[in-house]
Amino acid sequence: MRISIPLNNGWQFVFTCSDEFLRGEVPGEPVRLPHTVRLLPWKCARKEMYETVCGYSRTVFADPAWAGKEVRLVLDGAAHYPEVFLNGEPVAPDHEAHCGYVAQSFLLTGLKLGEENRLSVRLDTRETLNQPPFGYMIDYLCYGGLYREARLEVTEPCHITDVFPVAHADGKAEVQVKLNRAPDAGDTLQLALPELGVDLAMDAQVENTFTFTAPNPVPWDLDDPRLYELTVSLVHEGQEADRRTLRVGF
Repeated sequence: MRISIPLNNGWQFVFTCSDEFLRGEVPGEPVRLPHTVRLLPWKCARKEMYETVCGYSRTVFADPAWAGKEVRLVLDGAAHYPEVFLNGEPVAPDHEAHCGYVAQSFLLTGLKLGEENRLSVRLDTRETLNQPPFGYMIDYLCYGGLYREARLEVTEPCHITDVFPVAHADGKAEVQVKLNRAPDAGDTLQLALPELGVDLAMDAQVENTFTFTAPNPVPWDLDDPRLYELTVSLVHEGQEADRRTLRVGF
């Protein structure tokens, strides 16, 4: 099963990053997330006040029970270009960052189980032509920092990476489910909308689509913003290996 471990507390921060800081050899200022690299004055603020290559660092204990699992660092918001280091070694992102306004994840393959591990982020807050919203002209400050929450996600080697539902007021719905890799033979996906009596299953593939009609859903509107709990589970050898839960409206 998926385990999510918040990592918002216990960070150290430096406005100007160094290799020594990334390795934990020099201390920084204690901070917690969400965090901005610098508080700006109400008047006469300029982008030069927050543009820097800063650093965040903390230790993480790797549970021996994580043996055989995949462990990822997830940064829900890092403005604007993060590089992650584990025990001083760089960690490649799962996907190249397109901008600082989307979550990014990093597979921590070098964790030392049963020990404290040094987890560090070198964060470039400067404008660059390679990332939106930069590249032409913007009329607002973009700030910088780990401005949303961070967490560790511990999963089975095969797990759900994305659930994308599209639902309509007449009850017709399509839910796309993606896995990170090809599942084992016999693995299944299960979808449930308990409030509407929907309970479906199919053989798991890398990309999957559930299509169904939910009976008599209450359409979402401003006076009654009704949302329903949707659960998708990956089942391996009769055991639930992963689960994603979200709310959906019709």
